[in-house]
Amino acid sequence: MPRMRGNQATPRQALFYGILILVAGVVFGGVALPFTLGTVSFVTQAQKTTGVVIRLAPENSTFHPVIAYTAGGQSFIITDTQGSNPPPHQVNDKVEVLYLPSHPELGRENSFLALWLTPALPLAFAAFFLITGLFVLVDGLRRLGQTSQEGPER
Repeated sequence: MPRMRGNQATPRQALFYGILILVAGVVFGGVALPFTLGTVSFVTQAQKTTGVVIRLAPENSTFHPVIAYTAGGQSFIITDTQGSNPPPHQVNDKVEVLYLPSHPELGRENSFLALWLTPALPLAFAAFFLITGLFVLVDGLRRLGQTSQEGPER
């Protein structure tokens, strides 16, 4: 059984935990990648139009703006996926809507939350785990190097 000094992990345990945490960061990065690329692709190809909040749809304890907009001579209605309480908009507020010319019915409000919340969360977790795992791994390597210079533990 590995010996621990107080609550501190042995160098080998630190290496193991560092690798494990790095793997978690890579997994979160893998989850974030398609969301991020999809949002970047959408934003770079999208057209802008102005929409109007026609009502607030209650869901649980939040309110989602329902937005009407016109694209290519056709009218569309979308419900924003991001709700809040208090609501981010009031009825009759004007909002900017992004849509793809090939699919104008799939418009999204041009706001940080509507566009970037889904990729931002796993990206933040990926960054946290990658940085933390790197620090733990480097610390384990540093301590492993120190113990090999001191000789085997008795």
